[in-house]
Amino acid sequence: MFYPNLLAEMAKRKIKQKDIASVIGKEEQTVSKKMNGSATFTLEEAKKICEYLETDMSINDLFMQSES
Repeated sequence: MFYPNLLAEMAKRKIKQKDIASVIGKEEQTVSKKMNGSATFTLEEAKKICEYLETDMSINDLFMQSES
């Protein structure tokens, strides 16, 4: 789990990776790579996701990476 806070917020809202892919205009496979740390989210993508999730969490906290 590379982005535990992002995944937790998605789970709370029952949002799937395919929903995030739609929001940022990428393929679901690309989002999967970004979620597992094989690729990185751009700042613009992170902003769109943060807005879509309607969370009070800061973008830095939302995209905080796990230690493992």
